[in-house]
Amino acid sequence: MQQQINRRLAAILATDVVGYSRMMEADEAGTHSALQRIWDETFNPAVARSHGRIVKKMGDGMLVEFGSVIAAVECAVAIQRTMHERNQTGRPQVEFRIGINLGDGKSGLQTGQRSDWLLRGRTAKAFGLVAHGAWVDRRSRN
Repeated sequence: MQQQINRRLAAILATDVVGYSRMMEADEAGTHSALQRIWDETFNPAVARSHGRIVKKMGDGMLVEFGSVIAAVECAVAIQRTMHERNQTGRPQVEFRIGINLGDGKSGLQTGQRSDWLLRGRTAKAFGLVAHGAWVDRRSRN
C-alpha cells in the first residue's frame, strides 16, 4: 500500500547573518549574546505577527514557513527595517540576508532544498531580500 503524502503550497523564508564567521571569530560570546537578543526581540515577534512557523534554527539563520508569500515578505521587511534602525544606535552591526521561496510545503522542507533557499538568500544585499530571484530593496517598501 502506497503512503499518501499531504502537500501544500508554502512560502519559505531563509535568513542568515552577513559576516557571521568573522563576528564569531572576533567575539564569540558577544556575537552569540547579541544574536540571541535579536532572535528574542526582533525576529521571533515578527514571525509571530506574520503567522509564520520556525521550521529550523541554525547558528546564524532560520528557515520559516508561511501560508502566503505576502506574509513572508511583510515579515522580512519588518525584520530588515527593525535591524536597520537597531544598527543606527551604535550597537554592534548585525545584518541579515533574507531569501523567500514559494513551493511545495512537503518537498520544500526536505534537506536537499534547504541549501537552495539559503543560496538564494545569499544573493540579497545586506538589508535587502530576494523573492523568486528578484532583489527587493528595502526602500521600495517605505
